[in-house]
Amino acid sequence: MDANEAVSRRMHGLGLWGGASAGTPAEAVSRLAAMQGQEFAYALWGTAQRVRRAGGIRSVDARAMRAAFNAGELLRTHAVRPTWHLLARDDTDWMLRLLSERVHAANAYMYRTTGVDDEVAHAGERAIAAAVAGGPRTRAELTTALAAAGVTGDGVRIGYVLMRAELDRVIVSGPLRGRQHTYADYDARVPVRDATDREHDLAELARRYFRTRGPASVKDFARWSGLTLADARHGHAEVASELVSDAVEHPELERVEVWFEAADAPGAPARPRLDLVQGYDECVMSYSETQVLLFEGTDPRRSATPTLAAYLHTVLLDGRLAGHWKATPTRSEVRIDVQLDDPLDDAEAAALEAAGTDYADYLGLSLG
Repeated sequence: MDANEAVSRRMHGLGLWGGASAGTPAEAVSRLAAMQGQEFAYALWGTAQRVRRAGGIRSVDARAMRAAFNAGELLRTHAVRPTWHLLARDDTDWMLRLLSERVHAANAYMYRTTGVDDEVAHAGERAIAAAVAGGPRTRAELTTALAAAGVTGDGVRIGYVLMRAELDRVIVSGPLRGRQHTYADYDARVPVRDATDREHDLAELARRYFRTRGPASVKDFARWSGLTLADARHGHAEVASELVSDAVEHPELERVEVWFEAADAPGAPARPRLDLVQGYDECVMSYSETQVLLFEGTDPRRSATPTLAAYLHTVLLDGRLAGHWKATPTRSEVRIDVQLDDPLDDAEAAALEAAGTDYADYLGLSLG
């Protein structure tokens, strides 16, 4: 398989190109199992890019995305690696049951460093549970409740107390209160589900990963999920019969076996195709061993990390990294600035303007 076909398969599977879209925000996130979400506003944008009606037209805007989040159709918690992710409400419980132990393990050093041992965590969770029993609470309100229970510390320490409460299924994201995030009682936001065994959940996570992010390697899956390589291999083995394998032709990949859903190769959209995706989009963050496919060339200086921190987000040209972008909104318009690896020709510049107009329309603003 050549690199262009691999990129096209990924962009279709990830829901950014073609017909692999979803009808609702929850469906878009559930297809992918989880979407990285520490840049919250842009994570909503990344979800909206995948919610399209017939003809591939985006069908939700920022207001609709916030409404879906406030209603609890999407939840934001630390479920995959020690990082914020968006999950569909119906996927939250099984994902946490499967992956929370691995996130705890990844956090072990910081738990020791901040003094968030079991005694502190359990005291904190009791105080947090009592606080959210009366309704969603902001971080500042929970910090006050923790202090009253004798659990104090700087922002980092409190952050790890709250993360442990998330991983232990005491709290989960609540509705926004203005611009402030809240935490809510877990049982009030997450539906009870029939218990499934770990083998089933490993297989389901592997199935969703390879169906949407393939062609990808088993090491890619392990890194994305935070699973041990042994567990990643086990989950993959459970669904391998549903997938096909190949090797991607790329000068920096030496016979790496990749797996993907058995289907005809999708056609690429009319070129040039330019996508403005968030810096932590799944098309960027889902790979390790084969992330090099994101780059058009083999220049080792090219990186998914921008050279200027302000330009966090990613410009994709025909599915490859072409630079980075930032948005500066006002009340009536949004200005989009780009930092590009190479100058754009006239057709590419027109594609950039179209992508910028789509983002402005999502915000309900004009493009400045």
